Amino acid sequence: MKTLIESRMKVLISSFVGSCFIFFAPIWATILLIGVAVFMDTIMGLIRSIKLKQPIVSRKLYRFASKSAVYVTFIMLLFAFDKLLLNEFVMQFFSVQFALTKLMAIFLMSIEFYSIDESIRMMNDDKGFKYYSTKLIKDVKKGKEQINELKEK
Repeated sequence: MKTLIESRMKVLISSFVGSCFIFFAPIWATILLIGVAVFMDTIMGLIRSIKLKQPIVSRKLYRFASKSAVYVTFIMLLFAFDKLLLNEFVMQFFSVQFALTKLMAIFLMSIEFYSIDESIRMMNDDKGFKYYSTKLIKDVKKGKEQINELKEK
């Protein structure tokens, strides 16, 4: 009798977990991107702490786990709301499925990228992403001009 109940429970639990995986399958890439953004922010925070000789405390590292859990849970709940209630209404006006989920994911990732930019600016005398991207563009243009000069010769 006990093995029968255990086997039925295993089937029930595996069916529930499988259903959850299938339900949330459309947003796995979004969840992965958010996780990567939070991880990159954590790495930049560690690099900033090392470079500025600040102590690395476990509480700050714990924020990685809690922030990831909150972001992923929020996106999953928003996706469920979007899929079950809002998607049909939004699809009448926009041709993007799960638009609210995607907009909020972009918002959360932009928060993380802004935090990464802050870390870069703190380490480099207020030279952040904008400074380095414009410098990269200037260097690429200069390199292109040099290649064109070599081609003309």
